[in-house]
Amino acid sequence: QLALIELINSKTNGVVDISLEQSLARQLVDVNRLYRQSALRLGDAGMASVLEDLERTLIEISNSPSQLSSTEFAEIRRRIDTDNTLFKVKVVGSQVRAKERDVARELAGKRS
Repeated sequence: QLALIELINSKTNGVVDISLEQSLARQLVDVNRLYRQSALRLGDAGMASVLEDLERTLIEISNSPSQLSSTEFAEIRRRIDTDNTLFKVKVVGSQVRAKERDVARELAGKRS
């Protein structure tokens, strides 16, 4: 989520350097893929779908040139906005945190 926010909020005067965001995106692709596969195994198709969309976005960022023109950068931003990628990631993050709280409460109840 933070990587997408940083990318979207980058300044666009002239050439935009996304090398830091690319490095982070490359690291996140593998982690995201593991989460997506886990979601599929657990039968959570909605979560898997969002993670698949996120994976495509991360791969696109990773494979883009490090230096983008304002137009190229605006196109990446537009796709992220059009696909509602950031919104979907926020929703999934909320769902994951809620599940973690539920599990923690359940475990705490079993210990009592």
